[in-house]
Amino acid sequence: MIEAAVPSPILQQKEHHALPEHSLPHQEAILHDTIPEAHPIIVHKPQEFEAALPQPLPVPIQPKKADLLPEFASFLTAVHLNPDNLDPVPIGQGANHVVFSYKEPGKDELVVKMPKAGSATSMVAGKYEEDISIKTIQNAFPGYTLPTDVREDKSSGKYCVVQKMVKGIPVTNHNKDPKIRKQVEEIARMNRELMKQQGLSLDFIGIPGFKSFFRRQLAKLFFKQKDFEVSNLIIDENDGKVYIIDYDFFQFHNTSLKKKIISSVSFFTNRVMMKRYFGVDIKG
Repeated sequence: MIEAAVPSPILQQKEHHALPEHSLPHQEAILHDTIPEAHPIIVHKPQEFEAALPQPLPVPIQPKKADLLPEFASFLTAVHLNPDNLDPVPIGQGANHVVFSYKEPGKDELVVKMPKAGSATSMVAGKYEEDISIKTIQNAFPGYTLPTDVREDKSSGKYCVVQKMVKGIPVTNHNKDPKIRKQVEEIARMNRELMKQQGLSLDFIGIPGFKSFFRRQLAKLFFKQKDFEVSNLIIDENDGKVYIIDYDFFQFHNTSLKKKIISSVSFFTNRVMMKRYFGVDIKG
């Protein structure tokens, strides 16, 4: 006997399973090309909706900018610098100066060098000698110096050195770029001429350079490599040009015994290091 085919109970369940009531109008719209009635919208309470939103991150508290001392601000105004454009936090210092950055909107960024008072290694006694140093180095190293001038507050006699800022890195012994090496050799040649003509020498290394030398020697004890920096020669990050940023020089004649001793010892160290790390002689 042949039995009639009976649909599977599972299929029957699928075929007769009731769809959600709110889906029916949409199905009818597809079949009859009509616009379905809007399904009732579930309205959430405002607090429930806000709780579901991602919460904004907390705004970090910006550190308060350091304030200038009133006396310092008055000095800057007297030398035609706007105190609001100077960052009160120093960006560096050498044997003779503490250095600040100065940015005036729409103009080149500057550095303002404030002389240290009573530095034991000071090679510069005041505004007059600063002027001489700047003019001497600018004349002896044409093309390798920056616009620099000394500004004095006539009422107090205090002064500062204002110089165009160069953003870059110091010349180091690991810099193998032939263009950089050629410029260092040219500066060394100019220094030999300065030695012959005036008995003066540029301070190539500076205090940071001496510190980098001692760090390098210390690192050798632990088999690590450290660069030796010629901190007074900076490579402009934009065009690879080398600039002299500190215009102190060593003087061996017509000066005090103290300066003769400092100049002789410092120059000897400069000469040895420049010859050892760069293969150039700064004395003719």
